[in-house]
Amino acid sequence: MAAPPWREGAQGVPGVGTLPQPGIDTFAALGPPSNLAAMMWQMQMASPQVAMPWGHMPMVSAILNVRVEGLKFDYQLTKDDVLKVFSRYGEVFSVQVDREGTSATVQFEQPQHALSAQHDLDRKHLAGMSNAFLRVDFASQPYDATFVQMAATAAQNFSTAPMLPMGYPPIPQVDLAAAPPVPAVGHPKKYTCKLEVGIENEGEFRVGSRVIQIARQIWQDPKFQESGGKTRLRGKGVGGPHEADEPLALCISCRDQACFEKAVQIAEAQLQKVHSDYKTWCQQKGRAVPELAVKVSRKGANYSGRDLACTSDPPRGERPSNAPTDEEIERLIEERNEARKAAIFKKSDEIREFLRQRGVVLMDEKGAKGNFRGNEVTKWRFWRP
Repeated sequence: MAAPPWREGAQGVPGVGTLPQPGIDTFAALGPPSNLAAMMWQMQMASPQVAMPWGHMPMVSAILNVRVEGLKFDYQLTKDDVLKVFSRYGEVFSVQVDREGTSATVQFEQPQHALSAQHDLDRKHLAGMSNAFLRVDFASQPYDATFVQMAATAAQNFSTAPMLPMGYPPIPQVDLAAAPPVPAVGHPKKYTCKLEVGIENEGEFRVGSRVIQIARQIWQDPKFQESGGKTRLRGKGVGGPHEADEPLALCISCRDQACFEKAVQIAEAQLQKVHSDYKTWCQQKGRAVPELAVKVSRKGANYSGRDLACTSDPPRGERPSNAPTDEEIERLIEERNEARKAAIFKKSDEIREFLRQRGVVLMDEKGAKGNFRGNEVTKWRFWRP
């Protein structure tokens, strides 16, 4: 996986700022003016008749909205990157990344952990990216139905409690009927598509530059721009914020279906031409001519939440000498899938890293939810670092 722009520094902490270490009071870094924990503690001492649990003292949301600003293009967040940064502040209940990958929602189990993360990370500049910075703010409403139910139960248990000191009201009731509905999977605001190029980005053939020309050709269509169309190249060798430890791919998104379909047709035709040119180039260089196919994965209002591949899976590439057997890879993918279902993200990350070190790259289907098997939501291929 590509390191996020807040990648870890020399002391093993993200470059955006000094983060609290596990076991250390996260409020210690806030300083006297903003130390809400100390203020609430003083209030409790002044009015000993009110004894509230520590977890309910900070009257803030446990949910944060995260995005990157200051760039002329959209930075694509990943769930693993966001979880890695924010879990340093406390137990994270869940992370949701929108379908475009431009914003995320982080839900902590304790509000004070969200407060500490927001205080430290909001408006922090990203290492190695001039003018780019994180924006972290509190969400007005929980987005997770389970969390809403938990909040409703807590409200019923504490609704009869006396008023808090300094005029704080009791914890309010939560009206589940009035809560915003959880967005349905499979109905994004835009039509999106990812076309895997199938060729590694290297210095001589320069496939990355060729795909960028395709993206530019699509984006120059005025109707595509008017419909909010975007193109981006993502994958290994791209560099910048779209660098990722995964095969090179052209991503297309657009609100208008006709413009979207036209853009995908252009991309497929041009990528097939790139494949033809690459085969000719391999012959001229005396290299083995590979079997190539463009894998197209779509999402949109008329598609299900899981990717729909328009062709069969492309060849997985040349097997590295230290790569596990196919059976072992499939077994580890299933083991990782079970860990993800159980929210054991540390184990999930360890399996992904183990396979990456042995030349196997995993590609998770974005937005897939439900009781799927590992091979239904995770694809893999060989990759030479």
